[in-house]
Amino acid sequence: MRANKLFTELLLFVACIQNIWGQGYKVYKNDGVVVPFSTEQTDSIVFSEDINGNTDFGPYTVANQMIAGKWYISKSETVTFYLDGKTDYIEGGTYEFLPFQGIVIIYNSANVPYEIINIHKVAKERLIVSNLGSNTFRYFTHTQPEQLVTSIVLSENSVELKIDGIATLIATVLPNDADNKDVAWESSDDDVAEVNKNGRVIANGYGTCNIICSAKDGSGVQAVCVVTVKDETHGSDDDHEWVDLGLTSGTLWAATNIGADKPEDYGSYFAWGETETKSGYHWGTYKWAMGSGNSFTKYCTSAEYGIIDNKTTLDPDDDAATVNWGSSWRIPSREEWVELSKECTWTWTSYNGHNGFRVTGSNQKAIFLPAAGKKLGPSGTNLTVGEVGLYWANSLNPEVNEDAYSGLFWKDGFSDYNVDYGRCEGLSIRPVRIRTR
Repeated sequence: MRANKLFTELLLFVACIQNIWGQGYKVYKNDGVVVPFSTEQTDSIVFSEDINGNTDFGPYTVANQMIAGKWYISKSETVTFYLDGKTDYIEGGTYEFLPFQGIVIIYNSANVPYEIINIHKVAKERLIVSNLGSNTFRYFTHTQPEQLVTSIVLSENSVELKIDGIATLIATVLPNDADNKDVAWESSDDDVAEVNKNGRVIANGYGTCNIICSAKDGSGVQAVCVVTVKDETHGSDDDHEWVDLGLTSGTLWAATNIGADKPEDYGSYFAWGETETKSGYHWGTYKWAMGSGNSFTKYCTSAEYGIIDNKTTLDPDDDAATVNWGSSWRIPSREEWVELSKECTWTWTSYNGHNGFRVTGSNQKAIFLPAAGKKLGPSGTNLTVGEVGLYWANSLNPEVNEDAYSGLFWKDGFSDYNVDYGRCEGLSIRPVRIRTR
């Protein structure tokens, strides 16, 4: 008993010292009048000042009174410091609060020190603490705090739809005890797909967009579903997309050049009848000649040009589209380039910084052909890039075996017939395929 009394008097002495320094605790009567120090439990003590400068009063009993009570760490996690020095911080644990040092010592059930907590501020509604040696603050409150949303899980992370197709996304808001589970829906591009307040997605046009689901509790949590809209005039095969331009022949044109990731990219350059790129494009490096334009070993119709085999159309093994993209694809024929020029509307434009033609079919679907120029010479110099587009056809000129046919366009126009170029030159390739359904 004497030890307890000495401890109480020591605390009052500490309070007195802090009062002199203008930074500590003061003893009051219940009516707020400052009184001399005493140990009567009818007196009160200022525990602290909160952020707004308000003082927090409480009956003076023992030092633990200042932090005694149930404190919320989160909406569902609590810690209680009991007046008798026990705590549920750990099972069977006890604690000791040293106010002058601003420290709480947690003891385990064997009364061995388990953890030290720094108390930075004790206020009516907030206990600001940190672990010894840590710069990370924790906040305990006497009232249950709001549980913010921590994550949103959508029923689908990606969806493919046709035009006018519908999908309904379901959002699961976590944690289950979040106070406000309301969400907002929006689309990054309503022209592709729109979404209503219930997560119902409607496909409006060809392309890709993000459907974004956002928590409305101010947590900033979001989830995204990628929506790709494809109508019956679009498709893909082995990651290579095609477009149906409504052509009479039913030919489907690829959306990109071989070697390109985007429609505006130039892609790779090939000599006619070769399936790999190279550094130089001239007769000395041409696969089907022996160093000159009159020494062909394949694709020859006249002895004037080499060994006659009368082949005028590329074999699949020599078709760069077939070899690089698969058996469904091939280089366009001479006739297919003519059809493209006559049945489509050609508009010179710039797409993502690259010049070229937007070629629009009768069904208003379109492809973009960049003006990729050509490569020629030992160093493979890229000529007329951004000004002229040259694309191989799969047909040999039977009259002049040095040349093969191609599609040609430039800023002021395009060819509605086939122009022939030297087989050793490096030109672009835009593959085609025939609809199978």
